[in-house]
Amino acid sequence: MKAPRLLDGECQTVMDKCGAIAAVPWAMMAGLLYHHASTSILSDPFFDKLMRLIDEKWDELDSNHKHIIGRDAPSTGSLFHLNIENYPNTTRAAAMALVRDPRWGVSFNDRDRILRAPFRPPEYCWDTYRYSGDRTFRQCLHEDPKLWERLGNPPMRATSEPSALQLFLMELLDVESL
Repeated sequence: MKAPRLLDGECQTVMDKCGAIAAVPWAMMAGLLYHHASTSILSDPFFDKLMRLIDEKWDELDSNHKHIIGRDAPSTGSLFHLNIENYPNTTRAAAMALVRDPRWGVSFNDRDRILRAPFRPPEYCWDTYRYSGDRTFRQCLHEDPKLWERLGNPPMRATSEPSALQLFLMELLDVESL
């Protein structure tokens, strides 16, 4: 089964319409899939182009997620330093939607692992990443000491109803149950 073509053109179209800020989510989705699902959605030269653009425009980019990437990462051209839980849930869901077609080869286990991991921004961005409103992640932790525990241990649902995550996975995989 042959994987679909790379998405360089689609990414460029979005960047042409939205500007350099679009490089941030595309780089994050590509990095997540490359490092944590062994799937390339962008060619290496195009990914390098995105990282150079992020590096060059860093101060101008009005993107909260650039802080998760980190200031040094664009110059290295890699997001290898990010663990699954460092990627925001929106990035993970968007990446999974991009590779919905089974020909991409993203396994159910990879999808499940990526979508179920709790979100925890990397510590180096706790003072710059806006987590809730205009508060940094560190401020949120200070105001709510139980936040870290809740992020790492989401409550189990005592119901037979499928969770939103299960419904999302069922839709992605085009199955009736998990």
